[in-house]
Amino acid sequence: MSREQSDACQAALSESVFLTGPAGSGKSACVRVLVRALHERVPGSKVCMVAFTGTVVAAFERGGSLCAATTVHSMFNVPVDRNVKRGKLTFMPYRETANASDMETLRKRLLSVSTLIIDEVSMMSAYLLHWMNDALRWARVSTDPFGGASVVLERHASVRPHVHLCHS
Repeated sequence: MSREQSDACQAALSESVFLTGPAGSGKSACVRVLVRALHERVPGSKVCMVAFTGTVVAAFERGGSLCAATTVHSMFNVPVDRNVKRGKLTFMPYRETANASDMETLRKRLLSVSTLIIDEVSMMSAYLLHWMNDALRWARVSTDPFGGASVVLERHASVRPHVHLCHS
């Protein structure tokens, strides 16, 4: 593991980070090391990886299922609706009309997450990121970004020579 990868993993243990680099730069390896370290540091902590597509989730799980991995839509109860993509349907109005049982299940799911890894964040619209932020704030009854959960944003950046770390 390179020094930058090690620094990225170390920083992500205590703060939100943005992890970027081209294919083959070690982003996924860094995430796997991070997940192991989080489990060792806080036994019983729940780390969850979400991605825009199931393909990314499947690729991560092939490397050994260290954490829950699913699509953003499944994790956050995002309806398949063009109005979400256009920003015309946001989480707060949605929760008012959603099934109460589904919302309670969502609340419990989101309360259990200590660290959220968002893979291929560049594929997601700002509206989808707002949905995740609002849902976590609602579930945790918090005004902190993402309800206070630690967040690791990961994206492919073909112009970068290796893994880079940007502190939040």
